[in-house]
Amino acid sequence: ANSVFPSLCTCSTSPLQLLVQSFPILERLRTYSVGIMKSDLVAGITIGVFVIPQGMAYALLAGIPVQYGLYSSLTPSLVYTLLGTSRHMHIGPFALVSLMVGDSIEEMGFGEDEDEAVAAAIAMSAIIGIMLVVMAIARLGFIVTFLSDPVLEGFTVSASLLICSSQLKHIFGLQVKRGTFIETIALVCSNIHKTNVAAVVTSVISMMLLVAAKTYSQRRNLAVPIPIELIVVVLSTIISGVADLE
Repeated sequence: ANSVFPSLCTCSTSPLQLLVQSFPILERLRTYSVGIMKSDLVAGITIGVFVIPQGMAYALLAGIPVQYGLYSSLTPSLVYTLLGTSRHMHIGPFALVSLMVGDSIEEMGFGEDEDEAVAAAIAMSAIIGIMLVVMAIARLGFIVTFLSDPVLEGFTVSASLLICSSQLKHIFGLQVKRGTFIETIALVCSNIHKTNVAAVVTSVISMMLLVAAKTYSQRRNLAVPIPIELIVVVLSTIISGVADLE
């Protein structure tokens, strides 16, 4: 947080220096070359292949349409290009935040209506963004040092269980409400007789393809990994559309 506005309170800093410090990309452009551009192009394609299925999955976790997951994956990268200090970091949504957004939308009673859920997610993101900017200006990043490792580890483990359980309804093609880990398991088990066979077959085949491609890439030590995540998303979308699966 401190790197975004590093010297706002330093009166001796000239406007030009302040501009360069606030937008590190201006300094990097001075030494930019064709070689770096080629590397950036490869990195951009790699990240693009990765974030497309990832963003769609995070949108499902948040309980909003999948296209908003793509929007949230694109915009942070563009903003960080201007304000970020690292050349090797990708900024975007991740599973834990998506899950918390979805739970907040559900708690506020906006989960039933898609448009209301989207509006609530956008408003929440704007409010949190403003808070983060204020915290960056006030240099409050040190607060995270008060969070102990056991608290963070427990939070991460519980979040992973919630994320896994939240995907069960998609694997079985069930329409059940969001809930805690125990509630979700109970709802899935009580509605298992309504399982969508097409959804189960698609899920199993997709997981088999993902595991097989990852194993093959590791054994062959491929220089360029197979973009199996994107391939699975494209193929499953095409098959669902052609076969009119629901």
